[in-house]
Amino acid sequence: MSIKYLIPITVVFTLLISLTSVRAYLETNFYFTMAPNSTYCLSTILPSDLGFLEDDKYTMAIDSGFETNINFIETEAGKNNAIKVPICFSSKNKNNGEFADYKIRTSGTKFSPFEWKGGICVSNKTQDTDKDSSKYEKNPCEIVNGLSDLFWMDIFPEQAITVPGQEETFYIEILPSVDMEIDLTINSNAGININNSYLRLKQYERKQIELRVNPTLKGEYYLNATAKAIFNRQYCDLPFCKKEIGAKILVDGGKKIQGWSFLVLPRFLSAYNQKPIEYVAIIENNQEDRNFSIDLGLPPGLLSDTKSISGIVRKSERKEFRFNITFAENIPQKYTIDFTATRGRNRSAGLFPAEGDTERVLTAFLSLYESADDLKSQWNSIRDQVDDKTRAEIDDLVNKYLIDLKDGGFSPDDYTKIRNKINETSTKTKTEKTPASTTSPANQSEQMPVVVLILIPVVVIIILLVLMFARRKRV
Repeated sequence: MSIKYLIPITVVFTLLISLTSVRAYLETNFYFTMAPNSTYCLSTILPSDLGFLEDDKYTMAIDSGFETNINFIETEAGKNNAIKVPICFSSKNKNNGEFADYKIRTSGTKFSPFEWKGGICVSNKTQDTDKDSSKYEKNPCEIVNGLSDLFWMDIFPEQAITVPGQEETFYIEILPSVDMEIDLTINSNAGININNSYLRLKQYERKQIELRVNPTLKGEYYLNATAKAIFNRQYCDLPFCKKEIGAKILVDGGKKIQGWSFLVLPRFLSAYNQKPIEYVAIIENNQEDRNFSIDLGLPPGLLSDTKSISGIVRKSERKEFRFNITFAENIPQKYTIDFTATRGRNRSAGLFPAEGDTERVLTAFLSLYESADDLKSQWNSIRDQVDDKTRAEIDDLVNKYLIDLKDGGFSPDDYTKIRNKINETSTKTKTEKTPASTTSPANQSEQMPVVVLILIPVVVIIILLVLMFARRKRV
């Protein structure tokens, strides 16, 4: 059912979001799993998440193969009237393995339409999420189940709105979970000359690449980057060894990005030992000076000496807040980490900011030995269907892989070998279970009485018709 709102206040949405379990804020190319017959919610704040503080009439249309709480809204929002919009997906009557894409399109009268897109996978496994910008076709289940985030890479901002001749800065952020080399290719139609980069990166060592663009003509420009992991001087061809990211630059003579933005890096990472990982929360403030605080919400199994940091962020400043996080246990596990950014009062004006734009929450997704966990889940799905010898052989391979991960780190060759063995076994098991298309003699003999029973009435009817015809002829 389509729902249409036109409201100048935040009461309805604020109440709705407080009663709803919001898991993440909207971002493009975001993929997630959800259990059958469950609900997963995303959220956005209008108009600040679009980079505006303009008073305007905004519309949002949601298109998804899953049932949502909202299909369409129209609302007034602005600098003093921020609207929180929770968008909840339901997997009611959906089975394990079903999936769908989603698109959320937002538009106003004073800016170009903006679209968020991603995908949903119904899964009985532990909650999993990923961000994927690749251009080749994959279904959401292939993305979230096939990516273990061997390295994390993203670009900030994903969209910039500017005027001709105004320089914009973009940041490509990379964080590897193992020592590796990366072949990075960057291309753009915004008039920047960039050569390919060959990077040697250490485990959990952050690499930031700053790019400045300055388009002089109105239009839409792109900035794309592709990274390929290299091990032992060979490109790794596994799904999680390649990442593609992209950003848009809209040069339309309109207003520059306003408000404040909140980033966390890395957002998605698979760790391969218990060494501390540095997380960075970034506030970019495009308004007057404000005090911001960042609060860390950790699940059981993760530790940090710092739980909260605060400080003044000046106008046009980009400030980083750092947290070191460690694992309490050395076992395969998946975790969600909540970072809450709170904006304080405007001291010069003595006023609080608009309701709905004082707090934002971003969730980071961290796992330990996820590639081992994925192999084990894949193997367990067919383990009971194979013979004892094969079961013991693959059990040993999967268990040894986890031990080798803890001792020596990730090896693409070892992972590929075990994955191929499991895939071959799965294919063989399905083939053996497929019934033969031909009918055996025994079955034919069993089917004969049925055929005879069908033919007898037909023959009797034909005989009666012949007799009746012959009798009429005599008369």
